[in-house]
Amino acid sequence: FAVPRFVGMQDEARTSTLKGLAGSIRGASAMVHGKALANEQVNGTVEAQGQTVNITYSYPNANEDDFKSIIQDLSGFDVGTTCSDVGGVTATTDCIYFTPSGVSNNSTCAVAYQAAQNSSDSPTIHRNATDCS
Repeated sequence: FAVPRFVGMQDEARTSTLKGLAGSIRGASAMVHGKALANEQVNGTVEAQGQTVNITYSYPNANEDDFKSIIQDLSGFDVGTTCSDVGGVTATTDCIYFTPSGVSNNSTCAVAYQAAQNSSDSPTIHRNATDCS
């Protein structure tokens, strides 16, 4: 049978997609941070890619609308805000997570973004891809 050989392909594809999204979140967050620093803006909004993005401590807030503004395509991902559901994340506030649609357990297959908590802090981006079935 050829089927067993391809059974893990969907898990591998989801894991790769998750890695890509984590990189996109890091890059978008850094871009917004750079714009905020250039504009000497700590809190409020900045323009990035022609979109208004809400910021706190010069980084994007942890909300779906802001991420839809700075990440080109989030289709194929479900969004949640209870990041303590994601394995390895203890954040309970100012957090958003993305999990590939169709994943049976978001605690083992997600990227979480916790906004900066103070002016000397940067956001925490955590990827857990231990089981993306």
